[in-house]
Amino acid sequence: MTSISTLPTVACVVITKNEEGNIQDCLRSVQWVDEVIVVDAESRDRTADLARACGAKVSVRPWPG
Repeated sequence: MTSISTLPTVACVVITKNEEGNIQDCLRSVQWVDEVIVVDAESRDRTADLARACGAKVSVRPWPG
């Protein structure tokens, strides 16, 4: 009998607020992970849009403090 083993996956979570000047470089540095998640604290710039363009899953929500 042969068993199929699955490799673990790696995710990266990035918390942001108004980081349009840094988000692309940040996300490029973690391209090797299996999943990138950005939690954006209601940025007033293009942070969320740029993160989506880099392939990240983006959740925009108020920062709970």
